[in-house]
Amino acid sequence: MESLEDYRHDLIEQVKNYGQEEELFDQDAFFDVACNILRDNEVIAEFMPSPYRHGEGTSHFMTVDGYDFSSYDQDESIVIIGCDGGYSLRQNQEMPTIQTSEYKKNLTGMRNFVLASLKGTVLSQMEESSEAYGLAQFIHENKDNIRRFRLYFITDRKFTGRDATVQPVQDIYSPTKKEKGISIEAHL
Repeated sequence: MESLEDYRHDLIEQVKNYGQEEELFDQDAFFDVACNILRDNEVIAEFMPSPYRHGEGTSHFMTVDGYDFSSYDQDESIVIIGCDGGYSLRQNQEMPTIQTSEYKKNLTGMRNFVLASLKGTVLSQMEESSEAYGLAQFIHENKDNIRRFRLYFITDRKFTGRDATVQPVQDIYSPTKKEKGISIEAHL
């Protein structure tokens, strides 16, 4: 059985090779390789990069790195993918770790992006030609039909938090108090 350290070493080599072949920065190569792993394991069906970060260090922090619309037609859900920043800085470290607080910060940023997209408020802050704008616009235009968001935060770090079941608040959006709302799931 392969150890976690061996798996991470193989992953780093795969990311380096892919990045060189595709002429990508380390962070972009890591995103593609990790999303391909998710796709190969049938967690997602496809993915589209859509990097967007806004308001880091504030209560209005928003982040998204990609998405998968493929499940929207099947079960009215949308996958939002966040990628751990600073990948290239950790390549030569022994098994780095991620704490609950950092994981929650990124989930909150992804959740804030979803909420601002549902309300349409993020659209005025974004470049219209960006992939993230297209994602936010789709979410806003289809808010009455979306039933679930699945947030995937991808990292090469080992989770050391005490609570591995950290989840954002359920039923995050409801146009009226009578409606059930849109559920949200979080995955690390």
